[in-house]
Amino acid sequence: MDTPNWLEFFEHTADIGMQIRAPSLEKLFERAAHGMFTLITEIEDVDPQEEREVRIEGTDLEHLVQRWLSELNYLHVTQELVFRRFHVSEITDNKITAEVEGEQITPGKHAILTEIKAVTYHGLKIENLQGEWILRVLFDL
Repeated sequence: MDTPNWLEFFEHTADIGMQIRAPSLEKLFERAAHGMFTLITEIEDVDPQEEREVRIEGTDLEHLVQRWLSELNYLHVTQELVFRRFHVSEITDNKITAEVEGEQITPGKHAILTEIKAVTYHGLKIENLQGEWILRVLFDL
């Protein structure tokens, strides 16, 4: 699979990191979710058959993105779902509302490439540099 130019993975001890670039905060959160599911499965094999609304609150942007990705991973693990499409409909410094689309994991169709134990705070950073949003996040594998 070709990695989009806005997504970069990096190794970190027993973890893997991800750096995302985006022109807006909404797009940053959408791309973060997409990047995480690129680690989890062959995302192009996921059909957007089922839609879920996800609402998350946090104390600041870093807390919000950690909770957002953790909630999507929780849905993946506990309800055996994989997601492909992500649309942030509302975002503030402490709240996100989004629609995610995916499907139930089907053995033989969906390869699980990586199991993410946790979305960590270690090195977690969101910043806006000259109009471009940048996220760095580590996943405990």
